[in-house]
Amino acid sequence: MLAASGTLRSFVDDAVRWHRTGGETSLRRVIRSSCSGVAHDVAAAYATLSARTGALLDAIERELLSLPAAQRDSILLFAKRMRRVAAVAPEADDDALRAAVAGAFELPYAALAAPTSYQEPAGDAGTEIELAQPRAPEAPRGVPAWQKHFSPSALNTYAECARKWFYRYVCAAVEDPGSAASAYGSAFHLALEDFHGEFPRPTSSQTAEMRRRIAQCVTWAFERNRDGFATAVEFELQVRRAQRTAQRYIDWLLASRR
Repeated sequence: MLAASGTLRSFVDDAVRWHRTGGETSLRRVIRSSCSGVAHDVAAAYATLSARTGALLDAIERELLSLPAAQRDSILLFAKRMRRVAAVAPEADDDALRAAVAGAFELPYAALAAPTSYQEPAGDAGTEIELAQPRAPEAPRGVPAWQKHFSPSALNTYAECARKWFYRYVCAAVEDPGSAASAYGSAFHLALEDFHGEFPRPTSSQTAEMRRRIAQCVTWAFERNRDGFATAVEFELQVRRAQRTAQRYIDWLLASRR
């Protein structure tokens, strides 16, 4: 059965609250629920976008995010269903609203109306907890030699705290599993390397060509680092961010040249 007791009830309660108040906060909780029929990453992306625009359903219906066909169909279906809920008469009571939400999303209204039952957890409650064996201490090892390369991140870390820089970059005590931020930085640096390989001394007479070329460099660099982004939506958002930043970088280059 669908999570009738907890998730389903919260989903319908938020939908009813949105119908009564029109609050975007309630609507963002609705779309991020597992009952919405929208993939988690797509729901999170649109919820983040609507936090700035303030109109979630409008953003969905205008298709402000580029999505694969299946995900686009599911998000548009969600908007259509919420429009059906919004069309319910304002004077309808809560039971009628709950039934309307359940009908729009094809949810089990009978399970929703039933009282939540509690079941005792399986197993013997009197069983004692067994403690795990202690881990053996790691063998001592020497400090690796510092590589004679200072990245912008390393320099910023040293400016912030010399001890933090020592532990992170000399001792290698901080494990970096990688993140979307590091993938973005790597891709953008690669794009700038490609760009300046062709334009070592930019001039204002090359403005149009530089803008076109840096856009191409950003596209290719991010494609080569696509695996660093967890979802297609996150990748698309970061590429758009990088394209805007790249054009501002051209503005800065020309201003510095002047």
